[in-house]
Parts: sequence; structure tokens; C-alpha cells
Amino acid sequence: MDAHAASYGGLWAVGALLRHDGELLAEIRAPVRSPEQAAAAAEKWLREHCTEGSLQLVRVENPRGCT
Repeated sequence: MDAHAASYGGLWAVGALLRHDGELLAEIRAPVRSPEQAAAAAEKWLREHCTEGSLQLVRVENPRGCT
């Protein structure tokens, strides 16, 4: 799964995709101040969503260094 983020004013939007060229599965909007906080909010949402669907998030990687 890939996630892509963009900042719009004081709001970060994070899109979740199964593949980098696939359809958007979800968009998480987080009123946070940094890309690190946006990444953390998206990871939290993904973990909760996976738990609700009886799935497990196995690994989280951040190639650009955001935590």
C-alpha cells in the first residue's frame, strides 16, 4: 500500500493506494502542522481500519524519512 500526502493550508490530505498507480482507496484529512504528523495520523487510521476489517498492517516503511 502506498500513501501520498499534500498540504492545503493548515490541512494535510493523505491518500492510500494499494499500488502506486492504482485507484485511491481512502483519503485521510488531518489538521496537523507537519508531514511527520500527517504520516503518523495516516498510519493510525490505517491500523484502526485494518483491525476493523480483521486485517493486519504488517510493515510500515517511509522512504522519505517522515515518521
